[in-house]
Amino acid sequence: MIRLESLHISRFRGIREGKIEGFTDVNILVGKNNSGKTTVMEAIMRCIDSWTSMPDIMGRDVPNTWSEIRKSGTPSIISDFWYQQDLSTNANLSITLKNADTNSQIQLIRFSVTYSKDTHGNLNALPQGDSVHVTGNWVTFRKGLILIQPEDCRNSRIEELFWQSILSNRRDKILLKNLNEVFGLNAEALQLIPPNKLMVLYDNYGIPLDVLGDGTRSALRALILLSMVKSCLVLMEEPECYQHPGSLEKFALAVTKLAQQQQIQLILSTHSIECVNAFLKAAKTVASNAAVFHLSVKDGHQIARKLETETVETLESTGIDVRFADLYA
Repeated sequence: MIRLESLHISRFRGIREGKIEGFTDVNILVGKNNSGKTTVMEAIMRCIDSWTSMPDIMGRDVPNTWSEIRKSGTPSIISDFWYQQDLSTNANLSITLKNADTNSQIQLIRFSVTYSKDTHGNLNALPQGDSVHVTGNWVTFRKGLILIQPEDCRNSRIEELFWQSILSNRRDKILLKNLNEVFGLNAEALQLIPPNKLMVLYDNYGIPLDVLGDGTRSALRALILLSMVKSCLVLMEEPECYQHPGSLEKFALAVTKLAQQQQIQLILSTHSIECVNAFLKAAKTVASNAAVFHLSVKDGHQIARKLETETVETLESTGIDVRFADLYA
């Protein structure tokens, strides 16, 4: 099993220099707009993909995914990669991974990727790092790397791609149980019917999943993706989207419990204090380690403050909102 330990960013996007250390099981990124939460996620995925490039389980290419998210990546705007669009110095991303495989001789794996502009104006990525062929965990880790976004709530390709696999070991029962517990649906079964319509079946009738609303379909599709990967890193942007506070806590528990069962390390970004508290509580319930990373950027330097669960609880008991931790530094 491989775990992300640290990340270093140099001259990438809106960050001139930044370092985050001490990633744990459940990691929650908070901070004001433009504090670099999305940049951190992009940096992690690009760095890992630069060493072993492959599509995610949805068939999506990592660089193309982020170019689409950023609406950049073509030669005409390749400078968007660089801090303040200054191409005079190379941009660099580096990560440290911990290999928990006791049979491996390598316990720490270090990767980096340096970005430069070639003579034709194209982006050039030069990866460097430790060889990973010595660990059998790497392929599993790399295959499972995936970003789950709020937009995936409407992506019916998720059930189309994975439903046969889900039925093969009856993971649909677990998904149904989670759906009922989170939303109180009292549904009896889930069934995919042509042409690619997922039905939620009750005692005397059935309803298409997409009729039930964004919160329900967002939760189910996120849980489907989590159930399809293991021993890897999953990144989730704003998992609170479409969730009522009453369902968010139960959804967080379902996600965290499934992540623990699948040996998944989670990195979440959020602006919601309800989301922070829901995932911290869920992690404690399932005995997973969790931490909040408060991010801020000043003059291009990203500062990451790691707050353990107990620290967050203490701060909140005194009326301090961890989303504004920079005001009390």
